Amino acid sequence: MQATTPAGLSRRIAVWFGAFGVFSLSFEPVRILLPVYVVSEVGGDAQMVAALFGISVFWTAIGSVLGGVVADALGHRRSYLIGLSARTFLAAAFLTTSVPALFVIMSIFGIGWGWSDSGFQSYVIQSFPRERTATIMGFWFSAMGVAAIIGSAIATALVEGPGYVPLGILGLATALAGYALIGITVPRLPERTAGNGSGKNPLRLELRRLARERGVLAFLELTGLPTILHGAASVAIPLLLFAISDSEALVAVYALVNAIILLFALPLLGRLADTRGPWVPITVGAILVVIAAVAIALTPGVLAIVFIAGVAGRLGVGIKDLLTPTIARQVIAPAIHGRVIGLGSMTWSIGFMVGSLAAGPLIDEHPGMLFWLVAIAAAAALPVIGRLRTGARSAANL
Repeated sequence: MQATTPAGLSRRIAVWFGAFGVFSLSFEPVRILLPVYVVSEVGGDAQMVAALFGISVFWTAIGSVLGGVVADALGHRRSYLIGLSARTFLAAAFLTTSVPALFVIMSIFGIGWGWSDSGFQSYVIQSFPRERTATIMGFWFSAMGVAAIIGSAIATALVEGPGYVPLGILGLATALAGYALIGITVPRLPERTAGNGSGKNPLRLELRRLARERGVLAFLELTGLPTILHGAASVAIPLLLFAISDSEALVAVYALVNAIILLFALPLLGRLADTRGPWVPITVGAILVVIAAVAIALTPGVLAIVFIAGVAGRLGVGIKDLLTPTIARQVIAPAIHGRVIGLGSMTWSIGFMVGSLAAGPLIDEHPGMLFWLVAIAAAAALPVIGRLRTGARSAANL
């Protein structure tokens, strides 16, 4: 593989990420507005919202491992496309008020979310230049950011006018069209699979062996601990903002602000990480998560602080997610990239599920306690970053 991305491949990547943006138009509006939809249209409560997010993330964890195993065995690109197909029907959540149907939709989306993310990240690690890893991830997140901005703007216009049904129909149409475009535009690049020439069963997780590999356990801690904030915030912050302001539009604006900041910040931070190393940015991101959780824990009833801290915490988690493949590339052996990325997506899902499930029973009566617990968990990631950095230095000297 060449040291730099050829111009033709760069254009192909741009078109691919554009198609992924079309595919993702409905994701952020559903993520942000689903708690409000469940409460105002379905007749549910915070615990039902937490259960919906929890079941989705449970299946995300399962899908992550399956996607990683398939990626190492049968191909990272192929695994990515298989998983992506299960994410096309998320917007159908706004077309039903049936609680069982909502659980089915969120479960299918969860499987596809975990599966496709494992396939995508391992494909980037395996097939794209080392010095472009974080930059590519940054522009991938930017594609989602542009989609989130456009989707949130459309949602803001629709949700207090025509309502949720047109939003659901439009989301389904864009997801199906985007998936068709992705299938055409995603590049075909050389990649390594675990079964190539090994003579062994390629569809095997080999968890015990993976746990003994250098850096794997610390990597899994890093992917899981800060994500507890993301899970808690996904349930709690929209409900806190709605309770304080009584405005669904403000919740959509919160999503829009998050998307704009991530859109511009992540590509720049990705380029910085590729040129100067990932360790300072990821440490800053982990600190942001802790500060955001402490701020909300201290003042859960102050609109400005909840809004700003929510944005800061989302940026911190975004930095960590941005740099996950780069860190995996530095500390994890190439032959197990797919499975370890899959396990990392699983621990991400577990962290998200713990946060979202904790938010359900605590957000109404004890929001401060919820975010104190989140802050403690997030702070535990800081020494993990130090261990991984030491391991990366040792590996580079071998």
